[in-house]
Amino acid sequence: MNARCFRIRRQLDIIFLASALIGAGCATSIPNPQIVFSNASINGQPLRAILDTGAGDAGFLTNNAAQRLGVTFTPNSNDSATLAAGLSEAVTLPMDAANVTAQIMIFDHAEFGFDLLIGWPAVQNNLLVFDGTTRTVHAVSELPAEVSGWLKLKMVAKAGNPLLLEIPLANGSTGTIELDTGDPGGVTLPNAQWNQWRAVHPNTKIGTISETGGSTGIPHAVPVAQANEIVLGPLTLTNVSVRESGDTSLYRAAGDNFVASLGLESLTRIDVILDGINGVAYLHAKPPSATGGAEAKNETSDPATAAQDWRVVGPIRLKSDVFALTAAEYKVNARNYDGAIVDCNHAIDLNPGNVYAWILRATAKFDKQDFDGAIADCDHVLDLHPLNDEAALLRAVVIESKSGNGSASDEEVPASPAGSPPSILTAISIAKRLGKEMDNGDFDAAIADLNSLITLNPTDAEGLHFMRGVAWLEKGDGAHALADFDREIQSYPQDASAYIWRGVTWEIKGAFAHALADFDKGIKLQKPKEFSPRLTDQFLLSRQFLLRRLNLPTKDFVVSIAGWNDGWEKTLGRFVAGELDEAAVLAAAVATEDTQTSHREREADYYIGMMRLLKRDLNGAGVFFKKCLTGDEKPAEITSLFAHAELDRLNQSK
Repeated sequence: MNARCFRIRRQLDIIFLASALIGAGCATSIPNPQIVFSNASINGQPLRAILDTGAGDAGFLTNNAAQRLGVTFTPNSNDSATLAAGLSEAVTLPMDAANVTAQIMIFDHAEFGFDLLIGWPAVQNNLLVFDGTTRTVHAVSELPAEVSGWLKLKMVAKAGNPLLLEIPLANGSTGTIELDTGDPGGVTLPNAQWNQWRAVHPNTKIGTISETGGSTGIPHAVPVAQANEIVLGPLTLTNVSVRESGDTSLYRAAGDNFVASLGLESLTRIDVILDGINGVAYLHAKPPSATGGAEAKNETSDPATAAQDWRVVGPIRLKSDVFALTAAEYKVNARNYDGAIVDCNHAIDLNPGNVYAWILRATAKFDKQDFDGAIADCDHVLDLHPLNDEAALLRAVVIESKSGNGSASDEEVPASPAGSPPSILTAISIAKRLGKEMDNGDFDAAIADLNSLITLNPTDAEGLHFMRGVAWLEKGDGAHALADFDREIQSYPQDASAYIWRGVTWEIKGAFAHALADFDKGIKLQKPKEFSPRLTDQFLLSRQFLLRRLNLPTKDFVVSIAGWNDGWEKTLGRFVAGELDEAAVLAAAVATEDTQTSHREREADYYIGMMRLLKRDLNGAGVFFKKCLTGDEKPAEITSLFAHAELDRLNQSK
């Protein structure tokens, strides 16, 4: 159920580098080199725009620039935990004569040294030449002949990724490297690779640099050295700085075999041509400098030279569809599903092959309860890409939700061959079958099918352990559910949904402090589209009950729900906050006669039961929990699980 994309993973890192005085053990500040568009403007007004291939979104405009340029925008009222200030009006973005009219995200931070950031997804439909000698980037129409002997690497094709390349390693496995033009440095290594490099070069003096960003946005010192040579699979770089980054969240999109990130300094030591149209990159390492290695001398390159900006020369095309999807993501998060669908339609018109556009449109349709439309969009993706786990799992969840609303699917899906792992052709059948199995309560079959999908791709099972944990939980096996959620979190520590559902499991088991800790972690980690807004509000309401059970302060809740959009979740929030009584919330549940009326009534029963429970009216609480579970329609999945758990606890206390 992980309909997520890799967000701008270093919104502050592009502000960062102070250069090292190698061997001195201290840091000094110099200007930060960037790739700057030579002719950039918005609505005809000039601005400083940079190209950051380490950013996984189309781009953003800073709040200061928006105010200076008179660009109006819709303020963000739903995600105050991020830097997102809002979504702009439609603006024209001439980038070296490549015009695009689009809405663009506005980010609120005073220290950005630029006005507009353009990320890798916005430029990946170009053939780009990076010339480290002249420090220029330009687009060409044909692949230069000299690349015939260069190292050819495949790009990692996934929506929302920065520029990631697959690289063969000496042990026969495949690793991943990032090309990050938002980083002025050389080679950045994860902690394990840095320690390995240090062990091989014990006599190298280590300095420090001050780096701002990562997961905290707080300045911190990181070790750095200067290398004569560093070997990254078949690629050897010479005379380049090497530093450690212990912030593993920077590398989540790259997977477990992340090797290194190459910044602008590295691009002066290799020739690079990016063929984003065909999804490949060509790299050619330059020979060592004639002056010898800096590692031997323990000295840095000239700071003035290192700090020179690169320039974009000539026109570079921008992808309009990715800007449309950025706007759609924002609108989904703001609960403007119709607006999001319009943007997704526009993205699909521009690029029918953009898989993420179909998945995001399916997400928006699901959130507005157009289940058939969401299933149709998922089917379109799965017809073309049978092993797309995002579409398969989203489809399963949609079918389950549709069935829970009284429209059980009678779709016949062929069974997998018995006794063998699924093939590419049978994986889609398994994925389609999951929703029906979950709806019918056939959790053993669902778990078996999820076992098969995990067997098919054990090294990239993101979301599958999570889904299996949900099946175990629905079956009533909290121990196995916790084990699967633990496994998901261990492999994907930024998976908000795994934390939330582990919290649900802890709450069902009565471990309320554990549940609160996981809820807080999941809510903090969630990104746009991670959960539907309705589900997010439900988690926040559940969190309030945990706080009250643990006798912890809840004073900010009234302020919080005041900012929620009007609707059923806000009504429940006002009831929990004490602004509405039981009669008012029951009346609100039936005020609008639609397909959700019975579900609202059952949810009202649960919330009334919880409020009575907290007031120690145990008999009254039990009555409403039973009503929640015995009505004509079942409540939402999580509400049903919670109501069952509360009834069990009440029965055990008698």
